[in-house]
Amino acid sequence: MSRQFIAGSKEYNTREKHVGAPLLRKVFPYTQSGKPCKLEIGTTGFYRLFLNGKELTKGHMAPYISNPDHIVYFDEYDVTNDLQAENVVCVLLGNGFGNALDCEIWKFESASYRSAPKVSLTIYSGSDTIINSDDSFEVFESPITFDDIRFGEYFDARLLRHELLQAGSVSGGRKAVCVPAPKGEQKICAVQPLIRFEEIFPQSITETGGGYLYDFGQNNSGIYRLHITGRAGQVVKMTFGELLRDGKLYMDNLRFVAGYDIQHDEYTCADGEQTYVPSFTYHGYQYVFVEGIAREQATKELLTYIVVHSDIPPVGYFRCSNETVNRIEEITRRSDTANFHYFPTDCPHREKNGWTGDIALSAEQLSYHFDCAASLREWLCNLRKAQWENGELPGIVPTDTWGYDWGNGPAWDCALVEVPYQVYRFTGDVKIIEENADAIERYFVYAQTKLNADGLLAYGLGDWCEAENREVISTPLEVTDTLVMIDTAKKAASLLDAIGRRNASEKIARFADRLRTSFREKYVRKGEVICRTQTAQAKAISCNIFNEDEMPEAYSCLGELMRERNGRFKVGVIGAKVLFDSLTKAGMTEEAFSAVVGPVFPSYGYWLEHGATTLWESFNDADDKAAATIIDSHNHHFWGSVTAWFYRVLAGLDIQACDKVKICPHIISSLDWAEAEYRNNGRSIHVRWERRGENIFLQVANSGFAGEIYMDGYQTDKVKNISLENGENEYVFYET
Repeated sequence: MSRQFIAGSKEYNTREKHVGAPLLRKVFPYTQSGKPCKLEIGTTGFYRLFLNGKELTKGHMAPYISNPDHIVYFDEYDVTNDLQAENVVCVLLGNGFGNALDCEIWKFESASYRSAPKVSLTIYSGSDTIINSDDSFEVFESPITFDDIRFGEYFDARLLRHELLQAGSVSGGRKAVCVPAPKGEQKICAVQPLIRFEEIFPQSITETGGGYLYDFGQNNSGIYRLHITGRAGQVVKMTFGELLRDGKLYMDNLRFVAGYDIQHDEYTCADGEQTYVPSFTYHGYQYVFVEGIAREQATKELLTYIVVHSDIPPVGYFRCSNETVNRIEEITRRSDTANFHYFPTDCPHREKNGWTGDIALSAEQLSYHFDCAASLREWLCNLRKAQWENGELPGIVPTDTWGYDWGNGPAWDCALVEVPYQVYRFTGDVKIIEENADAIERYFVYAQTKLNADGLLAYGLGDWCEAENREVISTPLEVTDTLVMIDTAKKAASLLDAIGRRNASEKIARFADRLRTSFREKYVRKGEVICRTQTAQAKAISCNIFNEDEMPEAYSCLGELMRERNGRFKVGVIGAKVLFDSLTKAGMTEEAFSAVVGPVFPSYGYWLEHGATTLWESFNDADDKAAATIIDSHNHHFWGSVTAWFYRVLAGLDIQACDKVKICPHIISSLDWAEAEYRNNGRSIHVRWERRGENIFLQVANSGFAGEIYMDGYQTDKVKNISLENGENEYVFYET
């Protein structure tokens, strides 16, 4: 099928000159044939699709966010029952990623693919083409006078022309422009769309600073519904943020260039009652500062928060008797979804970028929480497209040229392995390994070219956002890079082995062994990593760097490092991924639990004490005036790996493979009960333990999983290792 692309014009939107979103329209006849009819539409940005006045668009900001030099996504619709004798198809085009503004921070404004949004639209029945996008489409100016995924959207209701969506002749159009197709591979988008979820209503409205501050009570991401009775020409200005200072909206933590308004929408009213929902942007926010309205218009009905994210249904949950832990689970899940717009982003406001390290850090917790395998698999397709021939990877995907010179390195690049590893672990999908195998092999060829004179690695980003002071990284880059690469290589070898690539698997496994030997020679002395940081020691334990006879000293050293901080953690996101598990291996689950929930800085409990409703980017002391001047995003997900520890350790539900689990709850004094559930591919398992007097009662409801039940430090009348059975069973354990 020939796919012709068209555009409203060749002129595109910039910061300096706003070019509105074009509406492309075509009237056409159709004689019913009784055969199925399909509509295919692909764009370099976003679209809204209307056929005979009915909107067909599958979700918000369709079809997908990608670099159009790499992939151009198409959506397919069955329109068999929507066609009639005379028809009109209309497409409203938004800039999306194909023409995104960023003040050149990530080089999107100088991207090679940048252009006015392009669209290809075909309606066909079998081999017969009914219409194809060409210059017979007419172009009309829409009410959207500016749109950008980060900066916002401007809408002038006076420009609305409802008759454009109906069949018939209308005036004021011009011919569409036929333009070259984008360079990227053209493919159907098969991942979950962005859809509207809950609606949130304002908890308070405060008149301040010449406007009105709306507080919705929780940080999240999405769009909004504006409902107003206005006068023609009245301009309502809305700025969206997540923080207040001195009672006013604080935007400096979003760190865009001065003079440009990020997350700022403007709505120009027509006369009378009207409702507006933005089409081509979304925001991360808790607060909205509204200007241009009268006091009587500042009602709770003026704005409604509409939460939007990918349609990734929940597959698991965790709960326990400690409400602080439950709230950490809640804010992690909210951060997961608030940052899942086709793929995990780092934050839903300032960047909206697919940072590789962030995705790698969160792949496990996301898999426990949501059915997101298809979306992660599609993002990996974009990651492979971004990989250079020499195997190098960027720090963000999608990207054009940014993220290769800075922003990557082993701890970020590991997403190429970590994401398939976790998806395969949770779903058993071998295709995700097969699709990425060549890229993985190529990456490890590249990684070996980066070895230094000591046979170790030290390039890219290290233990990012270290607790207490994110500007200081205590663990040497050579330590985190090498340890992450060892872990990544072992996982890569296991993946390649699973699909029969034995030679490649063995080569990468030998590379991991060489790195381990080199690391031990330089950094390991008597069971400890000589730089003596929590991250280094915990990561070394998790990577099996220590020999068996060194493990007592290794565990003892980790305990000392915790006691030196009075039981508090001092790690960045790399260390946080392994610290709590390593403490559990060392027999210090109680200490790990206290470090997580305690209200003393730094801890997750501290965040909650200071009003967190999502995970913050860093652990800066809000009570320290000097440290508090460093204010980062308050909606990141990469600290959420602790919730996977909740599942595996506190509830004892360890998903080892798509059909295999290990049940081994760690009973600690701080909890009276804990439970977790997980479902996939028709299987389900629910685990709950609780105290009853001196005994522990373990309930397991299983359908389709194999595995064993262990209870360290406890025994039952049955054999020590209990094989998992289908159905509902209860076991009584007592302390040995």
